[in-house]
Amino acid sequence: MATSLLKNTTLVLKRFNFCDQVLLLQNVRTAYTIRHRGLPPELAKSWKQIKQELSFCKEKEVLAVNIGFPLQDGTKMTRTEMRKRKQEKEEHSKRNEAELERKARLQELVVPISVAQAEGFQGVGQRRIHRLADHYGLFRDLFGEAYFYPSLDLRVGYVDGADPEFIQPVYHGNQLPPAETQSAPEVVYKGDADKFYTLCMVAPDSHLEQNNKEYLHWMVANIPGTSVSEGQVLCDYMPVFPVHGTGNHRYAFVLYQHDNVIDLSAEKRHQERPNLSERTFETLEFYRRHQDAITPVGLCFFQAEWDPSVRKTFHSVL
Repeated sequence: MATSLLKNTTLVLKRFNFCDQVLLLQNVRTAYTIRHRGLPPELAKSWKQIKQELSFCKEKEVLAVNIGFPLQDGTKMTRTEMRKRKQEKEEHSKRNEAELERKARLQELVVPISVAQAEGFQGVGQRRIHRLADHYGLFRDLFGEAYFYPSLDLRVGYVDGADPEFIQPVYHGNQLPPAETQSAPEVVYKGDADKFYTLCMVAPDSHLEQNNKEYLHWMVANIPGTSVSEGQVLCDYMPVFPVHGTGNHRYAFVLYQHDNVIDLSAEKRHQERPNLSERTFETLEFYRRHQDAITPVGLCFFQAEWDPSVRKTFHSVL
């Protein structure tokens, strides 16, 4: 009895699936019939032709390209190595658990954040920055179908005018008020002394006339090693100015590495007073013009929304 019931249930499910397939086929057929109805003979297609195209013509796949250096984080290990490392971590945590608990209870536990950040950048940190940049659509809006994993830990921070000892850091998507970004920020990274670097600050959301364009807020080219102050300032720093009622705007710092000094004189902007038409910029086109020489190696970005200081920027700066 149970076997017979099971067979009947299976038969019913098959009939339901068959009916669903027939209904779907009829809906697609009807949609294409309506779409091609009334077309001239040279454009109209039979259902057989359309079905054949759907069966054999695959949608063009867009493959993203890594334009940065290969990611070498040392995460590829055999299962034995992974098991051994996990066991070592567990044993280490057991040995230190009591001591760490005592220090935390007595408020004597000190965590060196600089060491933790330095150790956490390679591999895990690189993937995290890449994931955040992709989440915020920066690769899409700046480099099209390209992306990169940052190979240098780019640190950018705005000095507080009221308290020079305090710095507002730029992470990867944090919010900063425009009032605190009026002057050029401090830039720190651990680069190669034998290499040269070019730093660009761009705004992909702030263009007032063309949605697919950016504004160039800052460009320092041919930086020898890590001496940002010795680079060529091709574009003076321009404060951010997100328009009222348009929500958060993204502002990205991209650091490029190159082996030798390159000619970027064509990117030079007038320094006396910012000209928005002249500041129109396209990161993708800039990269294409110099892709044989430069490689993106650093990235950080923040978001900003209108505040009263933007009014001052429009009247006094622009």
